[in-house]
Amino acid sequence: MSAVDLSQLGGLTLAVEQLANALSVEPAFVASAVGDARSGAATFARVYPDSFEEYAAIDLHHFASILAQRSPDDAVVTAANAVMSAVNNAVIANGTGAGLKTSQGVAIYFPRNGRFYNPSYSATTQLAAWDAFLQTYHAVGQAELPPPAVNLSAAQAPVAGLQNPAFINFQVIGRDVENVALIAGRYLEDGRQLLLEYDHLNPEPTFLPDGSEIIEWRDGVHDDFYVWETEVTYLYDSFDNGEFVVMWPTEPGSTLFTVQGRYRRADGDNYVDANLVFDHRSASLTRVWTVQSDATDAPAELLPQPGDEFQLYTLYYADGEFVREPGTSLYFDDNRDLYFEWRALPNGRHFFGFQAENVGGETAVSFIEINVDNSALTPGYEAYLDPYLGFQFLYPEAWFRPRYEDTLLYSSQRQGSTQFQVTIYPNLGDAITPQTLKTQTLDQFGAVDILFENEVLVAGQPALRTAYGYNKPSEGERTGIFLTFVHNGTGFVVDVDGLASDEQTTQAVVQTLADSWAYRDVGIGLQPGRWPIATLDGFTVAQPASFAYQQVGSWEWFGAGATTFVALRTEPTALDTLGVVNTLVRDASDGVENFQLDGDPYEFPLGGLLWLRVDFSYDDPDAGTVWGFLMARVEDGQDIVAWAEAPSGEYNRLESTVFLTMIADLALR
Repeated sequence: MSAVDLSQLGGLTLAVEQLANALSVEPAFVASAVGDARSGAATFARVYPDSFEEYAAIDLHHFASILAQRSPDDAVVTAANAVMSAVNNAVIANGTGAGLKTSQGVAIYFPRNGRFYNPSYSATTQLAAWDAFLQTYHAVGQAELPPPAVNLSAAQAPVAGLQNPAFINFQVIGRDVENVALIAGRYLEDGRQLLLEYDHLNPEPTFLPDGSEIIEWRDGVHDDFYVWETEVTYLYDSFDNGEFVVMWPTEPGSTLFTVQGRYRRADGDNYVDANLVFDHRSASLTRVWTVQSDATDAPAELLPQPGDEFQLYTLYYADGEFVREPGTSLYFDDNRDLYFEWRALPNGRHFFGFQAENVGGETAVSFIEINVDNSALTPGYEAYLDPYLGFQFLYPEAWFRPRYEDTLLYSSQRQGSTQFQVTIYPNLGDAITPQTLKTQTLDQFGAVDILFENEVLVAGQPALRTAYGYNKPSEGERTGIFLTFVHNGTGFVVDVDGLASDEQTTQAVVQTLADSWAYRDVGIGLQPGRWPIATLDGFTVAQPASFAYQQVGSWEWFGAGATTFVALRTEPTALDTLGVVNTLVRDASDGVENFQLDGDPYEFPLGGLLWLRVDFSYDDPDAGTVWGFLMARVEDGQDIVAWAEAPSGEYNRLESTVFLTMIADLALR
């Protein structure tokens, strides 16, 4: 909520128009910074999954703040700072909730890309320069941005389920990738794809000096994994009505999720589109929103009454679009509430994939088929699949999910009386046995009584089971059981420790752990894509499989032919960036016939960094005309340089999809 001094809007309008003019001078040069600011700024109307892009409202002050920190153009920085000052002058008072803590009181229209731009804006806005900037940004600033790419592979058993999760390697390739979304569902008998899960994958945020977070994928190549446990949200009422639903994330990192449908009062006949808002943190329904049917189309909150109907929209995925149809109806009870929980998916053929989208609206999607079988589950247990070492086991669903602290994997009963931990000993010698690990563990425990010990099998291999007891002054008598075993040179000590009064439960849990323990061919080293990571002396860089690597003098050379390559180098220098570029030009042109520069060196932003670049061409007797560029930046007395070229017929494609992606991915060691 904000109070605005309307007499100050003239000054604010002028500041915005001056910023728009500054952004329009070199739209391609500032496009990456604008994309960062647009995606990082607070956005509004996020509870409307299908229409918030049409609202296209972002916080003006937050946008200008990020732009001032990311822009390589000093004139843009000055204009952005002036906009922030003008907002501060206009807004008398401003109060926000936790979900919009960066909102400063004034929003502005900024569609994320051209397909969301409403032509009627030109006829209504007072901001002519801002409107011209939007159209230039969408048409020019994002025009050279190539579509991203997504590669998937699955390392899993033939059938996956809640207690046998699917492990998926994935790779995202691109520049200015704004969003990567998980998309999953079930294949129906008629061939349609029923959508059951949609969620954002959030990379580690980039923190700016003012504390703002940019949730945007770093330029280059990302290798990662996902463990899919084949359970999704199920929405139901108190009258035995229910259905699996897609809970749409409102924004990255938020605990608020929305469900789409249409609403009818118990005493009415007409339906209105509406969205339920659930808080996953409290597992409760917090709001019901609709859009008023009058000329304002303004958001309005609905207050449910007993007997009111909410008809879910069934969602289908078709050719990159989401199609919705009216589905199951739920009814509010005397508590004026609806409820949700996580449930295992029904058996059948399912699809799982990721969709990547860059700031220009270009998308790529990749799916794999997963057969789901949740018909034979061990009641009361969940599965943990370790993505690093590939072991898997069942643990009680009443425990916290196991998590790592260094090499120790631990969990506990939610009440805290039972503790569970897995101690991992990698790279053991051949002399280490389960007995060795048992002796070492008892030495670490100190004074405990051995209750019994015997040999068991864990994943078909010999293991030792040791039960012990001791007295803890603050809690009384306690008992525990630990398993010791070795697999492929790695030692495991699996320990469950609880109250003596819970001894039977402890024994049952350990037995289930031992019976369910298995090893899977998974791990973050199993990468799916065409871009492996090359680790060199000074840096790492992603490398397309079609580009061979060799060292050529001081250069790390990646090529697909004598005149199709990217060469990279880092070494100490006493020169400034222009001096480094001039030296590169001298070396590249030495002895080359008809070598010509295409203009003077110019600043070139890439991956959030500012390079100095110069373009060139020359004639090759075999390849014909060759185009290329030289780029450099100096950091802490070290030059980082890139040399890329290709025959002119292939250059434009390779420059955008390979050369610049590789250079953006380069990370100093």
